[in-house]
Amino acid sequence: MNRGSAFRQIGGVVKYAQQRSLYLRETRKYGTIKVIIVGFGQSARFAGISLSEVVMKIQESGENYLETILLLQRRNGSVRSIDIATELGFTKPSISRAMGVLRQAGYITNDAHGYIQLTDEGRVKAESVYERHVTISQYLSNVLGVNKEVADHDACRIEHVISEEVFEKMKQHLERQDG
Repeated sequence: MNRGSAFRQIGGVVKYAQQRSLYLRETRKYGTIKVIIVGFGQSARFAGISLSEVVMKIQESGENYLETILLLQRRNGSVRSIDIATELGFTKPSISRAMGVLRQAGYITNDAHGYIQLTDEGRVKAESVYERHVTISQYLSNVLGVNKEVADHDACRIEHVISEEVFEKMKQHLERQDG
């Protein structure tokens, strides 16, 4: 499942639950967006994947969008939905849905001209994801000797699931190596 489809998937889960008059509630835990459907267990399946898999993909997608917004702001100064769509190769409707989820979660705002701004919470989350990405990529490349392109690609996947303990050890190792 790609990033854009994760947001479509959660929309399908919500619609499915609403059609069956199931109680929905949204929660935010550790900066992630979760939709809990009361009456379904963790093993519940929807469209071939478990709801916990949908939540995990949404967290990963949201983090990737936040990281992209941060990098585009640093590079261009301002960010619009079309900039994100161009950068990630997604359609504008997919980006609009994702931005709606991030806006609801309190990670971004839009000004009157449609420019996207990270909130303080969104900036902290985006910078954290970016720091993990850079650190993991450097560790894979500098310590393990992995090709930089492969290291960057793999870091993008690992950054969402790495434990804080492992991340801190990687960071410390790189600091000792540089120091």
